Amino acid sequence: MRVNRAWHRQRADDGGPTGDALNGFVGRAFGIGPIVTYSTKLGKSHLDLSARWIHDFDVSKRVEGEGFNFTASLKF
Repeated sequence: MRVNRAWHRQRADDGGPTGDALNGFVGRAFGIGPIVTYSTKLGKSHLDLSARWIHDFDVSKRVEGEGFNFTASLKF
């Protein structure tokens, strides 16, 4: 188990009609959460699993929420 972090900072204004209506809407967000990984052999194949969750905080002009991601890869 490890710690995962995320940082997003938009550097330029949004374009188009929606961006113009929202005065550019430049935003930022920070997030932190755990990541769990597992690796094993399945016969001659290798399986990797990963699950991560990121809790957003200090969000400005962006959608705030909880991010969850699960990945699996099989090398054969």
